[in-house]
Amino acid sequence: MHSGLRIISPGIWTGLWIATLAVFAASLGALFVFAPLDESAGPSQKIIYIHLPVALNMIPTICVMFVASIGYLWQQRLVWDDLAMAAGKVTVLLCTVALVSGVFLSKAVWGQWWVWSPRLIFTLALWGVYAFYLLLRVLIKSPERRATMCAVYGLAAFLDVPLVYLFVNLMPDIHPAQLTLGPTMRTTLALTLIPVTLLTAGLVAAKFQINRRLRALAEDPPTPGVVMTRSPLSGGC
Repeated sequence: MHSGLRIISPGIWTGLWIATLAVFAASLGALFVFAPLDESAGPSQKIIYIHLPVALNMIPTICVMFVASIGYLWQQRLVWDDLAMAAGKVTVLLCTVALVSGVFLSKAVWGQWWVWSPRLIFTLALWGVYAFYLLLRVLIKSPERRATMCAVYGLAAFLDVPLVYLFVNLMPDIHPAQLTLGPTMRTTLALTLIPVTLLTAGLVAAKFQINRRLRALAEDPPTPGVVMTRSPLSGGC
């Protein structure tokens, strides 16, 4: 029953999480041992090694949501809607982490918890746009109508991102336009970017698999008295 729900096999799940944990441990070692300290900001400056990779990973999740929205409008298949929802939720999660880490980084570097700079305003606006996408999914009850409305909104949200980003870059900002990093800092940043990227991909895939399982169960509920078994890391909840 419900064959095909195991979109990613347990072996691939295990390998993904082991690789993520291994690289994450290596990046933490580099972060605390090798990455140099900033004399003015102190240890808190190292938040940038989490803040920047998380912010960068919002780009692929937004793109996945955009492609999935196009896919649904083109093919009218709910599998695309499930993928868009998964990417949308991870986008909001990443944006939240970027905002929170940015607040602590702002306090460490500029001495204020929040600085009304264009980049921070853009990130906050981005969070609001994609948080409303998730709210829209809750407000609309019909699966087909919800998928259509969210796909249209997903396209509009994506097209708005580069316009706002270009506008922000044309305005003066307290944030540096470019980061000057030494070899050790670049290596540490690369080591941190890898596990954050793996974790982002894993979260999107896991949420997508959960969405597919829940939709299949809703469309074809199990027979009363029949116990369904779930494999480890199969995406059930």
